[in-house]
Amino acid sequence: MTGTGHSPADPPLVSVVTPVLNGAWSLDCCLDSVQEQDYARVEHVVVDGGSRDGTVDILRHRADTLAFWTSAPDAGAAAAFNKGLRAARGDIIGFLNADDWYEPDAVSRAVAALAGTAADFTYGSVAVHGRSGYLGILEPLPPEHWPRESLYQMPVPHITMFVRRTALERIGPFDEGLSCTSDHDQFVRLVAAGCRGVPIGGVVGHIRIGGAADSLRALRESWAIARSHGAPLHRRLGRFGGHFGVYVVRKTARRGFGRGGFNTAPREEERGGGGRRRYSGCAGSCC
Repeated sequence: MTGTGHSPADPPLVSVVTPVLNGAWSLDCCLDSVQEQDYARVEHVVVDGGSRDGTVDILRHRADTLAFWTSAPDAGAAAAFNKGLRAARGDIIGFLNADDWYEPDAVSRAVAALAGTAADFTYGSVAVHGRSGYLGILEPLPPEHWPRESLYQMPVPHITMFVRRTALERIGPFDEGLSCTSDHDQFVRLVAAGCRGVPIGGVVGHIRIGGAADSLRALRESWAIARSHGAPLHRRLGRFGGHFGVYVVRKTARRGFGRGGFNTAPREEERGGGGRRRYSGCAGSCC
């Protein structure tokens, strides 16, 4: 990764890295949500793993809105994230899956949360959507529980994490040996390195739920992450099992958030609070 070298008076450049494979059905929604951020200094880096469904056509058509894109077979999401990180120029890096999307002020709120603090990354809540529409709000685990609980579960939604480049350089790249839990492993290493998080209030973005197969793989990989950091699994199997329902519904990573969790209350914008709108480009066929 190489930074921008901007003047201290300039607002920081934020890079958003998106891996995609055969994601034409949702990619426009993802791209629009980055392009329409209310923060000016954002670049979008998209790494395609060799799609055959029209994804590449979308990327070609929208190339002028992207800082970098590439399409070639790769070893999975972790490898794509690492390739994107090498191309990213920002001082703050966000991670957005191709089937997820940001609120229009997500980046500006993340930059504001980090400004003037010693925090290394942000975290917050996401809205969860299924085939029938909005399901609820998924909230992060409070940070006082991270050193212990993050060994067993991903404690915050990955798309709410905007991480300083310096922190990413300290912990190294995503583990490409993990097919669907490299975000969890990254978080564990951030905490182990003494990195600190700062919350972003309100909903930061939106995730879609998927099938069970990848979630079962994620559960096995989470066990492996816990073992690799010396966690006593015989005492904690109940934690995995207790959140299995959340594991099953999320296709790209685990979302069992312990003392955080799933809240089926209406979104803030549905209650009329905060003045934020749901990203309008995702109404209809995207969700």
